[in-house]
Amino acid sequence: MNNLEVNRLLLSGIRNWFLRKWYIIRDLVSANSLEANVMDAYIYLMNNYEFGNQ
Repeated sequence: MNNLEVNRLLLSGIRNWFLRKWYIIRDLVSANSLEANVMDAYIYLMNNYEFGNQ
């Protein structure tokens, strides 16, 4: 292998590592915000519910 091939492999590995980490972080952020939004909606409904509401 020459130096250029080694550099390409190294950059490819770094890019793949970064993308894997980015997808994990993105999923964690979106799941946490979804849970918070669902909880806010539930609290709103429970605070404003009156008997007979449909």
